Amino acid sequence: MLLRSNCKIGSVQIRVCPTAGSNIWKGGVKEVIRDRLLSEQFYICCYTGLRLSLNNNHIEHLIPQSDSLARNMPLETVEYKNMVVCDNSEEFGARYKADWPSSTEVHLFVKPVDPTCTTRFVYKKNGKVEAMDTDAAATTTIEKLNLNHPKLSKLRLDAINNLFLFPPKKDVDYRKFVRNSIGRFSTPVDGKYHEFSFVLTQILTKKLNSLK
Repeated sequence: MLLRSNCKIGSVQIRVCPTAGSNIWKGGVKEVIRDRLLSEQFYICCYTGLRLSLNNNHIEHLIPQSDSLARNMPLETVEYKNMVVCDNSEEFGARYKADWPSSTEVHLFVKPVDPTCTTRFVYKKNGKVEAMDTDAAATTTIEKLNLNHPKLSKLRLDAINNLFLFPPKKDVDYRKFVRNSIGRFSTPVDGKYHEFSFVLTQILTKKLNSLK
């Protein structure tokens, strides 16, 4: 999972009123928020790791609007810190999770604004993702976001396999090669991360740690 650590635009926290119906995003507010989120996330979906574009994205409310309205807290759901931008697929990720979690299940949701989120998931060489140890919240988050959907798992597997498609020459220091690869996938190019960057850097870091 990608950590989105910045929760403010400049020094001003954005609030808009969801009770305004279609006027929520009036005056280009939606586009401003979307563009800033895309920039902060380096055009990567927090949940899936897929590359985002201006034509393929979905502004996700971490606390569902339905839950905030049910608790008579309409402004909560549209605070900037409650938003991330995600892939638009109906099969997994933000749209799949829909109105989950409710206020009674929020403790089972690992949010991409949680500083620990990057350490609570383990990406496997077979393309699957698992919870770290016995992390119940991570397990539930994987299930509710359908992060092991066959299509998504296959895309992760292809990206992982491509890591080792062109091994270094025999005279190249393999540890240095892996370190350089970690640097490449953890550094944005033209403001964008490589697709599945957080998956690939975790796999490569494990590989580096296993080398003597």
